[in-house]
Amino acid sequence: MDGWKPSREDYGEGVSRFVKSVDGRESGFSAWVVEDGRYGDEYHVDVTSSTTGGGGWC
Repeated sequence: MDGWKPSREDYGEGVSRFVKSVDGRESGFSAWVVEDGRYGDEYHVDVTSSTTGGGGWC
């Protein structure tokens, strides 16, 4: 898992979210499936990082 831990926040049903500190900034990784999307079942991945080390996601 290389330091990634499950997020304590609820991001909705079916969303798996993990967070860790990278170079002193909180980073997040989310993955989920959209069934019957535009191209059939779609897999989505989202990676975010804080611009200030503690908030201000981008």
